[in-house]
Amino acid sequence: MSARPGDRSPRARRGAASPPTLFALLALVTLPALTAAVQGAAPLRPVPKVDVSAMEPAVRQQVDAAQRSLAAAPGLAPAAAAASFGEAGKTYLLYAMLDAAAPCFENAAALAPGDFRWPYYAGVVAQRLGDLERAGDDFRRATALQSPFPAALCRLGEVELLRGDLDAAGKSFTAVLAFPPWAPEAHYGLGRVALQRGDARGAAEHLEAVLAAQPGASMAHAPLAAAYGRLGQLDRAKAQAALYGDGQVGFPDQLLHEVEVANAGNLRRIAAATQAFREGRFAEASPWIRGTCGPGSSSAIARSTWGTPQPPSTASAAPSSWRPTIRGRGSAWARCWRSAARAARRSSSSRRRCACGRTRPTPASISPRPWPRRAAWPRRWRSAKPS
Repeated sequence: MSARPGDRSPRARRGAASPPTLFALLALVTLPALTAAVQGAAPLRPVPKVDVSAMEPAVRQQVDAAQRSLAAAPGLAPAAAAASFGEAGKTYLLYAMLDAAAPCFENAAALAPGDFRWPYYAGVVAQRLGDLERAGDDFRRATALQSPFPAALCRLGEVELLRGDLDAAGKSFTAVLAFPPWAPEAHYGLGRVALQRGDARGAAEHLEAVLAAQPGASMAHAPLAAAYGRLGQLDRAKAQAALYGDGQVGFPDQLLHEVEVANAGNLRRIAAATQAFREGRFAEASPWIRGTCGPGSSSAIARSTWGTPQPPSTASAAPSSWRPTIRGRGSAWARCWRSAARAARRSSSSRRRCACGRTRPTPASISPRPWPRRAAWPRRWRSAKPS
């Protein structure tokens, strides 16, 4: 309230404070308190330095860029700093540098508490590190920020199942059944929950649904065999146990896909090419292996893959890259390989066209033993026994 004319009270003599003065005083009082509260509630964790000396050049560039962004993060606004920590964490997660990825995602989640991506990535890292308690907390936080979030519910159910909390695991997997792309993973989780509860019939129904949707998920054959065994169907149990393999139950995960597509290393190309090669998809394997067998490449794994016999229709499209590998692996290894190949050719007239255009013995013409007969070995190796 302003002073009236002629008012000689002490308040009138002091004068009323102006609005700018009040705002300045309020900022001076509240800003330090808010800053201290934020810092006290979410202290940032230090990120360990990563040694890049032994990395591939393309991977080294990515990791160096991540470490430079981390060095500049403290001077940025909270949102920008969270993005820097998060992107660096994705690079570390991509190349399995989990000890460096964990504090990156935790710092990003602290600086941007409303972004569901960072607690989800933090949960993935914690699960891979074996910290199931922290992983469960992170996934629950991600599902609270983003709903629906089927991928996080699948991972949360898996964590709860590993922790032995069957009720919580069943609740998470049941919530995922409403989303068809993630339903096979939900059935796989519910089948294992039912098996641990002693409900063999219910477990068999869920696991049969998994294999009906994803026949290549060979890991599901083991719990299904156990369910059949408990039901007394021993023949079916034996048949399912024989089909067990390492094929996993897959489900869409857009956030992890964004991480995986940034992989610049040769290992991803070799893994994809090897998988396509084993499945007979030679046309798909060729561009992957070309990327690792290019000029100046020293990838013996990829080059040796090209040396495997292929159908004549694809032989002309494949470069002859296995011969440099044989020459580059050392004279003793090369002589052993050439001697073994000559012995196999002499023992059988069955030949097959190789990727390089030459003839090479087929796998059927080679002895099933891990090494050919000792007479085909280099002389200095003949005294050794096959391992």
